[in-house]
Amino acid sequence: MSEGKRRVDNIILCGLTGCGKTSVGKHLAYLCGLGFTDTDKMIEEKEKQCIINIFKSKGESYFRQKEKECIDNLTGIKKHVISVGSGAVEHSMETMKKLGYCIWLDVPVNLITQRFIQDQNLLAQKPLLVSSSEDQTNDPQSLKSKLTLKLEELLKNRLPYYNQADLHLQESFYTSETASRSIYEYIRDERIYC
Repeated sequence: MSEGKRRVDNIILCGLTGCGKTSVGKHLAYLCGLGFTDTDKMIEEKEKQCIINIFKSKGESYFRQKEKECIDNLTGIKKHVISVGSGAVEHSMETMKKLGYCIWLDVPVNLITQRFIQDQNLLAQKPLLVSSSEDQTNDPQSLKSKLTLKLEELLKNRLPYYNQADLHLQESFYTSETASRSIYEYIRDERIYC
């Protein structure tokens, strides 16, 4: 290994639901020439149903157990950008840090709320937010308020875990391309590689 370089097995993206982990991860993987893995998609494929239906039929605790198992089973993976579900940090941060270099995509709650208000289909896929949005489609201000409160609550509960990430990327203006480019430039400049 060359002097001054830090070798990591993978790059792990974490952050609140709606922060863009999947889209940033795909673009970052392309820039870095790495594979891409999304733990939510892996769980959906294994369970043969979408996450919202897993929550409805088997509950959040079942989903969290499957999420933990999924991350635990990634221990042999190398040279990937891995996007993890927003709640994974609560039970798997230690494993995630062993898997690679963890990056927290910290997007302001108000921006995430706006994304969900603009994309009701995206919102309908987020089980912890669905109850906040039910019966609110005709009252955008009430929906915005409820989503903001729920996201702030989730952030408060997960903040101690997110703060353990190796890199904290805090941008309120980014697209997935600019965020992935910022990460790519940072890891290149810091001589971090897979």
